[in-house]
Amino acid sequence: MLNNLKASKAILEYIIQEEGSRLKPYVDVRNWTTIGVGHLLHKGPITHEDQPITLEQELEYLRQDIYNTEEIIKHFVIVDLNQNQFDALVSFVFNVGDGHFIKSELLAALNKGLYNLAAQYFVEYDHAGAVVSTPLLRRREYEQTLFLTPETI
Repeated sequence: MLNNLKASKAILEYIIQEEGSRLKPYVDVRNWTTIGVGHLLHKGPITHEDQPITLEQELEYLRQDIYNTEEIIKHFVIVDLNQNQFDALVSFVFNVGDGHFIKSELLAALNKGLYNLAAQYFVEYDHAGAVVSTPLLRRREYEQTLFLTPETI
């Protein structure tokens, strides 16, 4: 049952490692002003209103963003998931965004119960713009492997 699942501590640590941590605003690859662990402040360049944050604020932003990601997964996935599958999806959705996830072939296959086919779609999200990104490919391969890893008791 998805309602009881939450992102594990291990996947949160992985997301922080992959996304990085910045207490000062920065412009990401989409030209959006971002802060903390990939938290979107607004679309467009940095303005004079964008101020640095504390570690506590960064953790609060991350908690909110992860909660929103968990809720998107719980709302749109209609099949059962184990913890590893849920964690893989949390990392994936956090990185690619809800819109891409909701329209994805990954979700469509998953909701048909085609878990192995769904896993194949992770690696299709390895581009930054029109270029294959080695770090994104490595992340997608990790998510794919985690998704296919049976949960241990």
